[in-house]
Amino acid sequence: MTDSILALVALAVAVDLLAQLIRERSREAALNGAINVCRADRNRNRFGELRTRLLAMAREERFSIRGSAFQAVYGGLTMLMREPQHYPAAAQLLMTLPEVGNAASEITPDEGRVFVEFADRLDLLCRDFSQVYRFLAWLDDCVPSTMEQHRLPYWIRMAIYRHSEHLREISEMRTARLKLRDLGQYALAAA
Repeated sequence: MTDSILALVALAVAVDLLAQLIRERSREAALNGAINVCRADRNRNRFGELRTRLLAMAREERFSIRGSAFQAVYGGLTMLMREPQHYPAAAQLLMTLPEVGNAASEITPDEGRVFVEFADRLDLLCRDFSQVYRFLAWLDDCVPSTMEQHRLPYWIRMAIYRHSEHLREISEMRTARLKLRDLGQYALAAA
């Protein structure tokens, strides 16, 4: 009799522990969902503000709406404002921007400021959504630029290799961001 009572008590304790574990996991999932929603809203606001300013500049004719730069930047801002987690698709759109030497002479200083700010916001977006990008950005910030890839510690090279499929998207976004920044700085320096 006492054995069956002890077994029932042990079962009740196990069920209670399992229920607590399930409650904790559901709270964590809800918290992670809330964090992701806040992250997406913050990035929507970042790109929405810049898109509104871009359209105001276009209304005042300080930004040429006929150029390919406007179409790429406006399309990228719109895409990122609606779905910030789709940043790889926005990077593809931004790759249509002209190279620094080609049509960059037509870019005004006002456009250059928008490009530089867009590049900064892209960096913040990628740091929010991608742990691999955040790690690589940290490396860029901390490791001297003279250090070669082959000199990186073994564990860093293995971490990069393990995420190589994600690395392609990140390198496209990084290239688009650097292209935006270079165009903007070129226009600001020419002024």
